[in-house]
Amino acid sequence: MAPLAAAWIAAWIAAPSAHAQDDAPPSNLRRTPVVIAVEKAAPAIVNINTESGEDEANPFFRGGSGDFDWFNRGGRGGRGASLGSGVIVHPSGVILTNEHVIARANRIRIRLIDDREYDCDVIGADTGLDLAVLRARTNTPLPAAALGKSSGLMPGETVIAIGNPFGLESTVTTGVVSATNRSLKHEGRSYADLIQTDASINPGNSGGALLNIHGELIGINTAIIRDGQGIGFAIPVDRARRVMADLIRFGEVRPHYTGLALDDLSRWDKRQLEFSDTGLLVRKAYEGSPAAEAGVRPGDIVISVDGRKLKSTDEYRDLEAGFTVGQTLRLQVWRTGRTFAANLKVAEFPPTLAVQLAWRRLGIAAAEYGAVEGGPPGARISRVRPGSAAARIGMKAGDVLLKLGGRELRSPDDFLAAMMRLNSQNAAPVLLRRGARVYYLTLPLEEE
Repeated sequence: MAPLAAAWIAAWIAAPSAHAQDDAPPSNLRRTPVVIAVEKAAPAIVNINTESGEDEANPFFRGGSGDFDWFNRGGRGGRGASLGSGVIVHPSGVILTNEHVIARANRIRIRLIDDREYDCDVIGADTGLDLAVLRARTNTPLPAAALGKSSGLMPGETVIAIGNPFGLESTVTTGVVSATNRSLKHEGRSYADLIQTDASINPGNSGGALLNIHGELIGINTAIIRDGQGIGFAIPVDRARRVMADLIRFGEVRPHYTGLALDDLSRWDKRQLEFSDTGLLVRKAYEGSPAAEAGVRPGDIVISVDGRKLKSTDEYRDLEAGFTVGQTLRLQVWRTGRTFAANLKVAEFPPTLAVQLAWRRLGIAAAEYGAVEGGPPGARISRVRPGSAAARIGMKAGDVLLKLGGRELRSPDDFLAAMMRLNSQNAAPVLLRRGARVYYLTLPLEEE
């Protein structure tokens, strides 16, 4: 190449474009709504590092179990280390994340985008809903994300995910809302009413933010389908907001009660002809319950809850697991050729009903609590209801329940509390002792 030509090309490469200016702010064309949303929200997204004190293999890279990855341990690091994400939702240092991000942790530390670090305390956590609330140990106000609304999300609208995948802090990806009201089952747990998105999320994103185009928090990123691409799920912020209020005030989500006992419509052929596969038959609306006070009666058909059409009792139970005390549900109900709206206000579960619930749904009655026959504390089963799930799997009087739903049974109060927590579930993990042997069982929760 001729010397002159080479010099000209070098000068051309070194010269800035017509749009470039030294120290000039980016042009409006480059500062898209996505850029503005990220600038607004990113300071409130934190890296969460936990230590469990255990030498624990990474289940994500091991392959995990089932079809989904709850990827709290996607990070790499020291003994028992875990990397996840969280969102500061109040300047006082209140942080929203997934329960599985901080499970088994004995130390939790966050790092902000400006490299400030703080230890955190757990205010409350709920395993069934996979949400936890932390508080940073600081007296300095922290940047907080604006809480948006997840109701009314439209498939196809732009969303932004921010988190710390594989420890790469403040990673931003964009996509769309692929669907709403998705349900998943994972390791015996049900998760309902999830947002599906194709915004790329990976291990370490758990607990991170899903934002709308205004930079408002609309979801907490939670899971991906392992063998899929662009299939991720987030807990809607409307549900997270309700759960967070309970966790902050009470340290747990209060057991709730609707008083509705529903059957699949497919068992009632004449009505199935009229309603196809939509709607559930009201078998009982217990006297004095929120359902009865809302005007719902046995024989009615509940077509939808808050606009979501119901197709099976399993779907309803998954949805009911996310209800919180004080929430008002809008039911669409069919009765003798007409439909009407019923407003059902979710109540706190009456402890006096827990014994009835154990007999009705577990099929057992318990007596004699404490250290039974010199063994660990538990509840001795006094009766088993014929035809119940407990009877079908072989439980019998004299067996000792050591744990129910993960809760140790040292007293009648423990048993009642466990049953109240399981009211909206469709199965219960049970630790059962018979003689000198201990068995882990999963007991279906059915209606009598």
